[in-house]
Amino acid sequence: AKMYKTELQLKKASYLATGLAIIIVLLGVLGLISLSIQKRTKEIGIRKVLGSSVKDVMLLFLKDFLGTVVIAGLIACPIAYWMMNKWLNNYACKINLTVVPFVIAVFALLAVTAVLISLQTIKAALANPVKSLRTE
Repeated sequence: AKMYKTELQLKKASYLATGLAIIIVLLGVLGLISLSIQKRTKEIGIRKVLGSSVKDVMLLFLKDFLGTVVIAGLIACPIAYWMMNKWLNNYACKINLTVVPFVIAVFALLAVTAVLISLQTIKAALANPVKSLRTE
């Protein structure tokens, strides 16, 4: 128990840091999506006037942002795997690390990002296109 006391303290600290990091990431994604939608309000209005549906506008934004999330996952997962494997090799009991937690993390991030994008895009796409075109 004395041997792993620092590990238990590290566990508590990492849970707190992970929670804060997730909140910061979600706020950053929300801000990025909101900024992108705000800058492209006129484009959304034109697309709506030309007959585009809410689904089409939503897919346009999903394609842009989810591609970025997938690329970030492809960069981050090998680095995290290497770091975790190096850290776990210091223990007396060897643990084989699988790719399952990394895949779950990337899919969870994709799902949360897709929900945020969908909510923001639906709100912008349901707005009156005349108002968005009249602003400029």
